[in-house]
Order: sequence, then structure tokens, then C-alpha cells
Amino acid sequence: MEDVIISHAEGVLVYDIGGKEYIDCFAGIAVNNAGHRNPRIIKAAKDQIDKLVHCCAYVYYSEPPALVAEKLAQNTPGRLNKTFFSNSGAEAIEGALSIAKQFTGKYEFIALPGQMLPDFQILFIADEVQSGFGRTGKLFAVEHYKV
Repeated sequence: MEDVIISHAEGVLVYDIGGKEYIDCFAGIAVNNAGHRNPRIIKAAKDQIDKLVHCCAYVYYSEPPALVAEKLAQNTPGRLNKTFFSNSGAEAIEGALSIAKQFTGKYEFIALPGQMLPDFQILFIADEVQSGFGRTGKLFAVEHYKV
């Protein structure tokens, strides 16, 4: 834990209670790369809060998740036509493995953290929470490789 008490933030900067400015290199634990208090995001959030905060996408249909799923399908590499929204990284990985089992009919997995794979015919699952959405210069990091 840093010995700094943050009072407010703007863009890429955070300020401590004494007014000292810091560049925020943490960006919401690597999941929020839009900066602090982005006016477009604030407006979109306020507009949505005025309509609906949450309705559990596992139980009810609502327009915002459908719009996000459509945008993902239009912008992801490959042939994405289904989107699974989850509450955590662990749930997302479990969902990806479950879908992989259904798609391939196979039930064994190889996990090679930090290693390059030889040229095998395999189904590749990429967790792009840390590397995706423009952080590497492309919308998805896998676009830099022949995946």
C-alpha cells in the first residue's frame, strides 16, 4: 500500500489530499483504460443510471448488454456471434473452458502461462482483460500475431 491518500482524479492524473499531482499508472487495476472522469463516460453512465442501474443479464434481457455484444461481434477478430457476460475473471475463464468443451467435444486442457506454443491445431483462449481494448495499439492484443 502506497503512503499516499488520493482525494480526486482527472484524466491520467490523481491528486493527494495535499494537492500533489501523480500520473496514475495503475488505471483501476488494469481494467479501466479510459482515464478518470472522462466526460463522455460520465454522461453515458448518468444517462444509463437514470434508466436502469442493473437487472441481472442472466435473468432478464435489456438493451445495454445487447448493444455491447453487437459491438464486440463487429470488432473482434474471427467470427464471434455469441457473447457471455460474467462477473469475474475466474467466471469468464470457466465459461470459456465450458464453451471450448462444447465446441471441440474434448475435455482436457493445457495451460502454459508465459510460454510460446509450437504449431499445433488447438483452440486458443485469450484472456484480454489486461491486454485488450487498445492497450497494445490494436483493439485486441492477439491481432499482433497470427492467431
